Amino acid sequence: MAQPLSNPTDVNSEINAQDFMLRQFLGK
Repeated sequence: MAQPLSNPTDVNSEINAQDFMLRQFLGK
């Protein structure tokens, strides 16, 4: 998860995926 990503879109997708999983975990 700590790999350097040169594409901002990839970084955005990764953040969105983590946020989605976190929201699901919190039940929101």
